[in-house]
Amino acid sequence: MPMKSISFLMPSHSKFPVGGFKVVYEYANRFIEDGYQVNIIYPATVLPEGESFIEKLKTISRYIYYKLNKRYTPYHWFELDKRVKTYWVPFISQQYIPQSFAFVATSGQTAECLDKFKDVARKIYFIQGYEVWWNGEDRFLRTLDLSLEKIVISPHLLKIVESRGYKADLILNGFDFNFFKLSSDIQNRNKYQIAMLYHLSPAKGCDDGLKAIALVKEKFPSLKLSLFGYPDRPKNLPGWIDYFKAPDKFTHNEIYNNASIFMGTSYSEGWGLTIGEAMICGSAVVCTNIDGYSIMAKNEDTALLSPPGEYQAMAANIIRLIEHDELRFKLAKNGNANIKQYGWDDSYLRFKEIIA
Repeated sequence: MPMKSISFLMPSHSKFPVGGFKVVYEYANRFIEDGYQVNIIYPATVLPEGESFIEKLKTISRYIYYKLNKRYTPYHWFELDKRVKTYWVPFISQQYIPQSFAFVATSGQTAECLDKFKDVARKIYFIQGYEVWWNGEDRFLRTLDLSLEKIVISPHLLKIVESRGYKADLILNGFDFNFFKLSSDIQNRNKYQIAMLYHLSPAKGCDDGLKAIALVKEKFPSLKLSLFGYPDRPKNLPGWIDYFKAPDKFTHNEIYNNASIFMGTSYSEGWGLTIGEAMICGSAVVCTNIDGYSIMAKNEDTALLSPPGEYQAMAANIIRLIEHDELRFKLAKNGNANIKQYGWDDSYLRFKEIIA
């Protein structure tokens, strides 16, 4: 068994970009480049226990389907190093997974599975969010009590782990400064051009964002909104709102670089990737005052903040930035300067220190 073998246990595959998956892939590429053997494990279902007969049939069908076509891989949306070995398995169990020196659970579900593994040198729980969406808050909090080493990506997640009486290593996420870049002058942008992520999860608060934009549109008829996401274009979306489904690298950069203002509307984030990407590209940020944005979004300095769900307050912040050019320029420039400290190299070195 190679002593430098690492296996990341994913909760599923993903057809489209997911922030938490992207973070794992960034680490996988760096570990493989550094001479480690890296495996990424995707299950058709995490645990078969408790599934109904119909659900078991669906799991079997899903396993066979993706086993044959190999569409569980992320190559169509992320440049994962081909030396990283990917495995499609029925469920998370040691019998289906190659032996490794270190196993890394990347979600609450896979942490429960990893806790049952026997004779493993290192069992690590990589906590990327307050995962109440998969089976409730109580079950997620119980995963923090498992006898696993813990790594968290933000100070607020560290506080949650410590409140349970445990220790964790904090490693802030990085950003890919080769993928996202500032390419248009901040001061020459159309101040009525706004951008926002569109997502179906209620936790992303997209409906609040659209309500806020509607209020701003009443005051400034010239307002334009660019939405990007991976669902189909929402039904009944007004024609003055542009929608970009699964934008490629060039288009994604263009959306951010055209926008004077970017809206972050979430109720919960582990690490707010989109506001950081927008800052890299020179957008001034208005966002909710949640913990997952707090590292990057400092009120009146790198962003304007409002409480989650209070779309009137977010609309007021957007109006303020449209009416006050110098404030908008200041936030955009400060955000762009501040975000540069969050590169992947430091994050990876810290992760490797823990694994070694």
